[in-house]
Amino acid sequence: MKRNSTILLMLLCFLGDLKSQFVDDFSDGNFTVNPTWIGDDSLFIVNSNNELQLADSNYSKSTTYLSTPSKAISNAVWEFKFKCDFPPSTSNFAEVHLVSDNADVTGNNSGYYVQIGSETGTADQVTLFKSTNGSRSAIISGRPSTVGTNPSGWIKVTRDSIGNWELFLDTSAAKTGYISEGTVLNTDFISGEYFGIQCKYTTGRKLLFYFDSITVTGSFYTDTLKPIISNLSVISSNALEVSFSENIDPITGLLTANYSANNSIGSPSGAQYKGTDSTIIALTFSTAFTSGTNYNLSVNNIEDANGNILNPASKNFQYVKLDTAQKGDMQINEIMADPNPPVLLPANMDWVELYNSSSKSFSLKGWTFWDKTSTTRDTLPDKILLPGEYVVLCDAADSAALSGFGGRVIPMQSFPALNIDDELITLKNQFGIVIDEINYFKSWYSDENKEEGGYTLEKINPNHPCSNSANWKASNDSKGGTPGFRNSVYNTTPEFDRPILLSATIQNLNTIELLFSKKLDSLSLVNSTITGVDVAQIQAAEAQSESAVLLLSNPLEEGVVYNLSIKGAADCFGNLILEDAITFGKGKTPITHQVVINEIFPIPDVELNPLFDAEFVELYNNTTSLIGLDSCFFSDLSSNASLNGAIIEPNEYLIVCEKSAVENLSKYGNVIGVSSWPSLNNSGDVFSLTCKNQSVHTVEYNDDWYQIEDKKDGGWSLEQIDAANPCGENLNWKGSLDANKATPGKDNSILGVLKDDVSPELISANAINDTTLLIEFNENISLSDFNSASFKVSPSVVIEFDSLQGKKTTVLRLNAPLAKRTIYTLTIDGISDCVGNSVINQSVTFGLPEYGVTGDLVINEVLFDPYSTASTDFVEIYNRSEKIIDLQGWFIADFDENKDSLDGFQLISNEPRSLLPNAFAVISKSNSDLIKHYTTIDEKTFIEITSMPSYPNDEGSVVLLNDSGLVVDRFNYSVDYQHIIIKNPEGISLERLDYERPSNDETNWHSAAESVGFATPGLENSQFKTSSDFSKDIVLEPQTFSPDNDGFNDVLNINYAFDAPGNVANIEIMDTDGRPIKILSQNELLAISGTISWDGSSDNNLKARAGMYIVHFEIFNEKGENQRFKKVCALAVNF
Repeated sequence: MKRNSTILLMLLCFLGDLKSQFVDDFSDGNFTVNPTWIGDDSLFIVNSNNELQLADSNYSKSTTYLSTPSKAISNAVWEFKFKCDFPPSTSNFAEVHLVSDNADVTGNNSGYYVQIGSETGTADQVTLFKSTNGSRSAIISGRPSTVGTNPSGWIKVTRDSIGNWELFLDTSAAKTGYISEGTVLNTDFISGEYFGIQCKYTTGRKLLFYFDSITVTGSFYTDTLKPIISNLSVISSNALEVSFSENIDPITGLLTANYSANNSIGSPSGAQYKGTDSTIIALTFSTAFTSGTNYNLSVNNIEDANGNILNPASKNFQYVKLDTAQKGDMQINEIMADPNPPVLLPANMDWVELYNSSSKSFSLKGWTFWDKTSTTRDTLPDKILLPGEYVVLCDAADSAALSGFGGRVIPMQSFPALNIDDELITLKNQFGIVIDEINYFKSWYSDENKEEGGYTLEKINPNHPCSNSANWKASNDSKGGTPGFRNSVYNTTPEFDRPILLSATIQNLNTIELLFSKKLDSLSLVNSTITGVDVAQIQAAEAQSESAVLLLSNPLEEGVVYNLSIKGAADCFGNLILEDAITFGKGKTPITHQVVINEIFPIPDVELNPLFDAEFVELYNNTTSLIGLDSCFFSDLSSNASLNGAIIEPNEYLIVCEKSAVENLSKYGNVIGVSSWPSLNNSGDVFSLTCKNQSVHTVEYNDDWYQIEDKKDGGWSLEQIDAANPCGENLNWKGSLDANKATPGKDNSILGVLKDDVSPELISANAINDTTLLIEFNENISLSDFNSASFKVSPSVVIEFDSLQGKKTTVLRLNAPLAKRTIYTLTIDGISDCVGNSVINQSVTFGLPEYGVTGDLVINEVLFDPYSTASTDFVEIYNRSEKIIDLQGWFIADFDENKDSLDGFQLISNEPRSLLPNAFAVISKSNSDLIKHYTTIDEKTFIEITSMPSYPNDEGSVVLLNDSGLVVDRFNYSVDYQHIIIKNPEGISLERLDYERPSNDETNWHSAAESVGFATPGLENSQFKTSSDFSKDIVLEPQTFSPDNDGFNDVLNINYAFDAPGNVANIEIMDTDGRPIKILSQNELLAISGTISWDGSSDNNLKARAGMYIVHFEIFNEKGENQRFKKVCALAVNF
């Protein structure tokens, strides 16, 4: 029998060798026998060159294959000739499968194959791949660009008996020499069943794959390995599962005598495969294991399917009786949420440590651990934790690194990324019961250096019955933590700190939630005594709770500040709560001016003021009630920030800032940080406090409010003087005088009384159209008064309030259209400012505007050389027409001689601004400058614009344009027009003498009188003198004049009137001795009537002496007719 067995074994080996190697050069003209190829055989042919060729003429597939049996893998050589008559690409390439466990090499097979090409471009190479159930990875990548263009040649692959592979390529047709493409050691697969080829192609390549001269040599794999025990699992108190490294023979594997357990357990009563898996044997014992006892299982005489016998082996095991965990049995004991920068523990690895603080054992199978942002909750594996045992939970990718520190580690497939601050982590058992839950914060480290990273949070006392923030701190271990071991801060000494009532939160007017500094015993809470509110019932959600709910018997009142204290409540150690009272209440929503904007810090500059590095605004509660700012917003013109949750106690302050500034500003008082901070503009801004869509207070500030130039540069706050005068604007604000340059959270440094007892003044009324009127006041007015206010128009038109625009302007509606060139009077009564001062029967005139043209408005006074202490020129215009003209859209400009064009256009008004007949308007860039430097003024006529055109001090042009761009008037001025006695023209305006005379008649202009302060902006000119006597051909007015610039008879008007036009004049002044003094006109074409003025100067620009003078007036016409007139005047000197 032994001889026959040997013969049979030799025969099997011989047959195996036959299957492991073959040669096919297709010289027999077919591929169906010797060897037999299977697969897509209808899509291949042996062509006339005795080559195997793809022949998918109809393009019936895009991927085809052929394969033949082959087991060669040990000391094996695979060699073949190939040709791809096309440039390979990602859609066109060939695969030659050297070893495959499946005949269909296009599917999920396992083994090794050579790929020819499949790159984009010409970088194609030959590559040796490993395929695992169709999942493919390169193990040798050849030289790039070797098979990029219509490749052909020879490929050879070798493998020795221990798994060393080498790939060769020869691109010559005659096989002149192989070049190695690379080597690798890989033993993932040690056997195979098939050799095959695969073609991947598009329709244009369906005939272009060729293979020939395929040779395979080598031997198949022979199993000589003995089975070993890979795992032993305890299933229950009398059942084990033994896992082996390979399939086990049923005769030896299921024989119970081959297994034995010590400690009087003996052999199992039954042995069977686990289902259909012949690598796992399930053992059942008649005697039950004792929980907590260590056992040893001996295994002998077990064979694999090839007769290899297991070496006698034994495995230790322990049966543990498992309990169902309840809350508190297992604790989250250590947290690594910020591993960077690392100390000695690994970087970039979050983890937590669990501690079994009970006397029970638990399986973690089905347990879950997650944080508050986890979207998936992986269950933990079937791992047992014994009493007093520690275990680390971490991501599977981090388990190896953390295991290196000696503690037990359980990997999770998806461990949550832990937040450093304000994170909630939860541990639940397999039934969904919360075993432990921690809401930790960065502040728990209690160490500013350690909270920057690299250290864990460790629980101090795992036996603490009501653990919270006081029971955690940063690790003291030199590594930064103690994963898997007792914490470095471990201390089980009982605590004696008394609990504190931290806050009282109003859920509704009948319910309050209390929050404590530590967990309190719920029974002591329920039986405690609470003062300050009327309590009907106390509720605590848990046996040990950090909070309680009070149900009130009498509801809270809004706006009332309550003082609440609690007596008799204790923590779980019996420490009684401190009886200190806390204040709270339900704030009232403020109405207008109950809360005011009280301080503004718009320009932080740490170099000028290192105390405050961010913008802030301070609010002040003007009442004796508690104010709540839910549904309130702080906003500028483009953004707003919610103030929900903010409370201001009576006559107290609230600092409002962006969230990043809260920490710094909180040291100065009550602070709320907002996420959408409206950035404060340095030079000025408008911002408001609104509650429930109603304005509470609005401030429109500018940097002039500082009143000191240096403070505009930054680092100083603007403070309100009197919070009871919230509409005082610039008069009620100025720069801080405090040493810190700001006073957030306390009384302003400029605090005072600035009582407003002056009624608002009605400034103007402008007709927007024939039924709409826009009226403006000099200060903010109250919207609440308009329902009871009185509006009257004369001539009579019925009028009613429409809407408030801005803070000082309102729109009125008329029930009948206005008539043109009619002056109406509007009288208003009963409107108040924001502190209650009422308008009583104030009136203003208005009318319906018409289109203004040339001659309607004239330039009447010009200051082009202002005082050195002033910043603005001014231009005064006068309405000489019967029209009411709206200056909205009108411009003033200058004339650029170099460009020969108008320049420097400045808009006079972008809002309605009516100019009535015989009325003035004064245009400058600083009304305050005019008020400061001149006394003879009418401020109501002033119009302030952002910038003035360029008006040089020597000469220039002032141009007035209407809202269509038409030039309405132009005055070409010169400093020479100033009176001859003026030595320094700075600050002295030129005044027009007569509205009816031409603007560019230089004798129609004169220096403003000294007696009125050298300018009369908004009032009749000091030198105004209209010519009135045209009774004769030539009339002098007055016959005696005194050109001393005192505003009285400073010029001589020479009035003329003739019967016909076309007269040309020569006018000259002579003294009584006949000496020429001044030529006023030479060959000047005159109108029928007019005026020419003499200011008492001579041709050499000197003042003429006092005395009698003769005016020689000669005229002639085109007919040759001429006349001569002589008139005597007197130039007087005042003493």
